[in-house]
Amino acid sequence: MGVINRWLDKLDNFFGYISAAVLFIMMIWIFVDVILRTAFHSPITGTLELTGEYLMPIIVYFAISYTQKHKGHVNVDLLEQKFSKNFKIITRIFSNLCALFIYLLLGINNFQQALESFATDTRSSSLLNYPLGPALVIISIGILLFTLRILVDSINIMSGKTDSQENELSQESSTLAN
Repeated sequence: MGVINRWLDKLDNFFGYISAAVLFIMMIWIFVDVILRTAFHSPITGTLELTGEYLMPIIVYFAISYTQKHKGHVNVDLLEQKFSKNFKIITRIFSNLCALFIYLLLGINNFQQALESFATDTRSSSLLNYPLGPALVIISIGILLFTLRILVDSINIMSGKTDSQENELSQESSTLAN
């Protein structure tokens, strides 16, 4: 299982770096667009469409598994603090399996939509008339990575390997807080 964890960590890091780079590119792009719009009354054509339909999905979906790896998603643990260790494990596995099922269905449906979009050559209604299929493939890749991360996290919980990682994270956060 250690090999799979390391492999998935490398994939998460790779896609996380892509997400960060695209975020930087989008920031520069929008900054230049605002300068051109205000100073020269000549914005970059298609900025809204391309940033919203291509760059945003890359930023969000390529980073979702990386965020899960670092336990960065919103988590309400108000009641969980009162649970016993075994009940916490059961609730985490249950919630992970529910999420796994939902995201697996979402990913399969999204990929089918991407294939249909390529087959029918679905394009945007903007001036640029670009294809929408690649954006759906980007979303599908991100959901697939997230699904794999949830599956690996569930296996790690069942094998008891997450307690040490969570203790390290809580120690790091308490060190940073002090």
